[in-house]
Amino acid sequence: MMNETDPMDVFREEAQEILAEFEQTLINLEQSPSEHALVDSAFRNLHTLKGAASMFGFSALVEVTHLLEALFEQVRDSGAPATADVIEVALGSRDEISRLVQGALEGDSDQQANASITAAITRLIEGGGGKNPVVQQQPGSDGPAAGVTRTFRIEYAPHPDVFRNGGNPIALLKDLQDAGNALVIGFCREIPQLDQFDPDTCYLGWEILLTTDKAEADIRDIFLFAQDSRRLEILVIDGDDFADSDVAYKRLGELLVERGDLQPDQLESVMG
Repeated sequence: MMNETDPMDVFREEAQEILAEFEQTLINLEQSPSEHALVDSAFRNLHTLKGAASMFGFSALVEVTHLLEALFEQVRDSGAPATADVIEVALGSRDEISRLVQGALEGDSDQQANASITAAITRLIEGGGGKNPVVQQQPGSDGPAAGVTRTFRIEYAPHPDVFRNGGNPIALLKDLQDAGNALVIGFCREIPQLDQFDPDTCYLGWEILLTTDKAEADIRDIFLFAQDSRRLEILVIDGDDFADSDVAYKRLGELLVERGDLQPDQLESVMG
């Protein structure tokens, strides 16, 4: 039996938890601005909330979280301590994010992000406020490790009511494409005859081969608000040859032909 939990209730609970964790992370950063794990945590909080907001079409919330995510990415990639300005702007943005979350839950589709807050974040990013000064990494230290590229095979078929609940599965696919090299094949085999077709029901599904340096937890976070999907499976595929897009596409296509999801002539057309 399918889980009938309202996705908006899930969004409300998760957003509240993320905001509480984000605020505590910022408070801890004030005490330990050089703690890379705290910067990573703040970045991940923002990335997760942005992805959820994007899925539901909350554009103002996406705008603010995207800017803050970019700021913390700048801090993370530089290896520098989080400056007082970064922490102050982030703490000031927390209440704005909370306001936008509440407005979204109340159905306010016309809400706008606070211009002074977005301008303050933008000034910091453009001024390099998130990467000043640069800290040289010492041999044997515990700084950020270089990303390890891996390939994920993802099967995703949204809940049939995803459109009725305000969800946007295409936004999730875009997040996957932004995360790395995503090869996507869509399926419409569940679409019924025209006399039984309901335009508000989602019959689609996708298989994705994603090569990325993101951690598995980051990929799973993209689907945080899609846990009630008709089908959702994320597998790590080992093998260096999957870094080559043509080989990866061929391997995925052959798997789908073997399963009967794709005809050989369709595979040839895709590969052509």
